[in-house]
Amino acid sequence: MFIEDKLFDKKKANFHKLVEYGFKKKKDTYEYSVNFLDDNYKAYITVHKSGTLNGKVYDLEMDDEYTLIRCESSKSEEVKRVREEYKKILEDIKKKCYDL
Repeated sequence: MFIEDKLFDKKKANFHKLVEYGFKKKKDTYEYSVNFLDDNYKAYITVHKSGTLNGKVYDLEMDDEYTLIRCESSKSEEVKRVREEYKKILEDIKKKCYDL
């Protein structure tokens, strides 16, 4: 199970709040991106009209998706730091844009 699935299980997106938060409506999705950790990484969050949330993190220096956040068994401090900061972004979105 992905980080996003764990955090948003049984939560309902409030699309009005998503727009207020900064998500941009594009056809059947709402999209949001934010740089973090001194602008070294970028989180891309997409909420589909069905309410499903998907997210990706990119390493801006390498210009590539940072898939290591999906590896829960990683002992790397950098991976843990990126994962925790990404979770904080998701938690903030959940708190401000989702209903129970």
